[in-house]
Amino acid sequence: MRFEISHFTEYRYADPVKLSPQCLRLRPREDGTLRLLDFRLNLEPRPTQVSLQSEPDGNVALIAWFGEPVQRLRVHTQSVVETSRENPFDYIITEPLARRLPMQYAPEMRRVLAPALEEPVGPTVQELAERLAAQVDFDTLQFLNALNKHLFDNTRVVVRQTGGPLDPEEHLALGEGACRDLTVTFMAACRHMGIAARFVSGYQMTDPETQERHMHAWAEVFIPGGGWRGFDPTHGIAVDKHFVPVAASPNPLLATPILGAYTPASVESHLSVLLDVRTACIYPFARPEVPDLPA
Repeated sequence: MRFEISHFTEYRYADPVKLSPQCLRLRPREDGTLRLLDFRLNLEPRPTQVSLQSEPDGNVALIAWFGEPVQRLRVHTQSVVETSRENPFDYIITEPLARRLPMQYAPEMRRVLAPALEEPVGPTVQELAERLAAQVDFDTLQFLNALNKHLFDNTRVVVRQTGGPLDPEEHLALGEGACRDLTVTFMAACRHMGIAARFVSGYQMTDPETQERHMHAWAEVFIPGGGWRGFDPTHGIAVDKHFVPVAASPNPLLATPILGAYTPASVESHLSVLLDVRTACIYPFARPEVPDLPA
């Protein structure tokens, strides 16, 4: 599937502010099932200096410095991507001890995956994970699908533009959450059962009838024989060619698309986002144009 993505982000400040170095994780990740055909990034105002860095989790980040105080920061990225994962279950589990829960990795693999495994979880998450595991006789793949479906069936999805993910205990108590909330709850339940899990931010086109677009979040788990495989509890499905990952990390903060600060922190700011995601699919409505952001 071919994606054409145009992503505008604008921060406005009530008074001039001094920006810290801004970390931009907006370049789609490339792997065996995703090819990045074109990527362009424009910043206003023009930065004093930029630097590309390869991060520990394999994300490509651009660090931008700004010399003068600003009252507006505009970030525009354009990406052209081809995805090819038709079947999200095109693998077999190669380690016998990974086929049942709690999952056990080989010692050398466990050391590499440690950041995606070690995190305490609350009692509600523990009870949920253990109950679902027992219902599927502790089969790893059946547990992942059951957890994905359970969170989809039992959460009212809301859109929350700002703020970090809710604690999984709070999310389960509320019964509602944004995609990042369902994702961290999925991750916590997996980790409790010994499955390495990480947070992914990116784009998706699973609901073409919806014209309004937002960046999306889902989880990836590491399966011997399959590698990192995605599950999207917001839609209750496994991740296939309809998804474009941008950044991934065991820590959701390190997958944040734009990360930075400004001083003085007391100055009021306003965030605007316009996202246009198009594919080769033909939809029954006109494809939306992304308008210019107001001056």
